[in-house]
Amino acid sequence: MNLYQNTTRLSVLFSIAALLVVALPARAADFVPGPPENVSIELTGPRAAIVSWDAVTGANKYTLEVFTAGGTQTAILQNIADTSKALSKKTLRPNKAYYLKVKSVNDFGSDGFGGKLYFRTPPSRVQGLQVVNLTNVTAKLEWMKPRGTISGYLIQVKRKGKVRRLVRRSNDLENADPQFTLKKLRKSRRYSIRVKAIGPSNTKGAYSRSTVLLKGRKLF
Repeated sequence: MNLYQNTTRLSVLFSIAALLVVALPARAADFVPGPPENVSIELTGPRAAIVSWDAVTGANKYTLEVFTAGGTQTAILQNIADTSKALSKKTLRPNKAYYLKVKSVNDFGSDGFGGKLYFRTPPSRVQGLQVVNLTNVTAKLEWMKPRGTISGYLIQVKRKGKVRRLVRRSNDLENADPQFTLKKLRKSRRYSIRVKAIGPSNTKGAYSRSTVLLKGRKLF
């Protein structure tokens, strides 16, 4: 067999191989996956949240990183098999600003993290609500300020199971024990009062335990 015949045969073989490569479908995992889209967070408490995102083609796991707004890393969660992840008190603190980012991973690596998602946890539940002074038509309330920056409070007054007043009070004295005086209360009426804190960005904590009044005296 001469050189011309050998060259011709090799050319044919290379052509067949090229056709086979083109004809074979690429496997879904034979590429580096891009970052997830539609990353969102549901705050379920002052120290709890659920993060979710869209599935990425070719990804078999995900990595989630959480940072304080100042850039300090508080968690790195790897090898997440699902498209959601719960964050707990080990990662989050009440009334604090954070951001997070997510990347998708497979055996070929990752194309990196997507954009940052900023969020703020709500304040803690108000504690220590009490009535410190009563008159015939007023009730002076006092409670303990939750940690962190508080922009105001929401004071709910119920009578006969219905909300009769919903008062928003700004926090004038950041470091003082908050106080508020309810006025124009009716005699011989039973009231249920509770308070929640409002943090920056209008984040709201949970209501305190109710303080119940029969006008003129505290019941509990």
